[in-house]
Amino acid sequence: MDEIAAKLSFAMPADVVEQGVFELGQILGASSSRPEKETGRGPDNLWLFDDVGLCLEAKSEKTSNIFKGEAAQLVLSLEWCREHVDAPEKGICPVFVSNATIADRAEDISFGPMLMSEELVFDLLRKLRQVILGLSFDGPLFTDPATVGKAYNANGLGGKQIISRLGRVGV
Repeated sequence: MDEIAAKLSFAMPADVVEQGVFELGQILGASSSRPEKETGRGPDNLWLFDDVGLCLEAKSEKTSNIFKGEAAQLVLSLEWCREHVDAPEKGICPVFVSNATIADRAEDISFGPMLMSEELVFDLLRKLRQVILGLSFDGPLFTDPATVGKAYNANGLGGKQIISRLGRVGV
């Protein structure tokens, strides 16, 4: 977890942060992938949980507002997800992984992107660490998938629970 946390500092280069987001998705129990890296198209990261999907565009090292081109990139990534992800009943949530909280213009974000800040990323890691410590206290004999799922949900680490904690991009 410490290795993943080191990759998730938004001061790191984009490829490092994207790899950290990929690994975080895996340990959160999502089917995590990097479509853009794997296929040359799609989002930086894609997390698919049992109940929802997150189309993630990482904008690390960002000190200015989210601009039109970045918003357009997320729209294209969301469209890619709709065409290539075989789980439309889940719904795919467009998400900027960034500390930039403001867009240049309201029309750029009219599609409703959400925001996963560095603070939220590290809070997810903190909660995950609590789950792991709690499960290890019970010992491997008592750790089955149902117990792990309950612990994740009890700590707000389910897909819909994570989405409910995402911020909104403002203008």
